[in-house]
Parts: sequence; C-alpha cells; structure tokens
Amino acid sequence: MRLLDVRIVRWYSKLAYVLGALAAGWVLRSSLNALGTPPVATVAIGQLFDLVAILYGARVFRGRREPVGPARPWWRMTAWAPAGWVIGLLAVFYVAVGVIAVFLPVEAVGAEASSGAASVASSVLSTVWFAVVAMLYLNSARRSTTAPSAEPTPNVKPTVR
Repeated sequence: MRLLDVRIVRWYSKLAYVLGALAAGWVLRSSLNALGTPPVATVAIGQLFDLVAILYGARVFRGRREPVGPARPWWRMTAWAPAGWVIGLLAVFYVAVGVIAVFLPVEAVGAEASSGAASVASSVLSTVWFAVVAMLYLNSARRSTTAPSAEPTPNVKPTVR
C-alpha cells in the first residue's frame, strides 16, 4: 500500500492526524534544540516538516460526499471552498503579524530584544511559510468555487399542480 493511497474520512481520524503531526513537529524541534542546532535552522526544518504534513493531509483527507477513490487535483487543499477561505485568511492574518514583527522594533511593543539577526531571520522564515500556506489555501478556495461540482445537479423540473 502506497502512502498516497490512504484516505482519512472521519473527523476524529483527521483530528488524530493533526494532533500527531503537531506532536511529531514538537518532538523534532525539541530534538534539534537539544542537539544545539542554530535557531534559524530549527525553524526552517520544523516548518519544512509542517509543510509536508499539511500537504500530505490535504492529499489524503476527504470531505463528506467527496469521492474517496481518486486522487484530489493538485491544487485542492480542502473539500469545500469555505474551509479554504477560512484557513487561507487566517494564514494571511499571520503574514500581517509577521510583517509587523519584522519591521516594528521589538522595544516599541515593550518586549525584550532577543538575539537580533537570528530573531529577524526566524520571523522572516515564519512569515514566508505562512504566505505559502495562505497561497495554497486561497488558491484552492478560489478554484473550488469555479470548479465543476463532483456530483452533477439533476435537471428535474418541479411538478406544478
């Protein structure tokens, strides 16, 4: 059985996948920190892992009335456009926060300055990561609203009495 032949349909299985991916990402980042990996490398490797987990989840998750057998189109991240809009706009919010974090001096918000260049590089990586996630989900939502539905609508006229 190939990894992309797996299908996750039930909500509790999807929740278990997401929680498992979060836990695995936390273990990966903690291990890298314990090994003395530079913070920027830890952020980059952790975000690459997260992106792979998101993309794999998008390939194997299936929504209600979505065909289980065939592979999803490459651009589809969610079963329904509203979910793509919500996740994409949430990622856009985090992009905005990241841009503010990169360009606003840390002292201006009353926080202590951290390690300077490494902190800025980590913020830039996070902002780019959220921009990629936003692009994936917003593109999926936009195309889902214009793509033909999987189930054709029957052309039945109501009977008038």
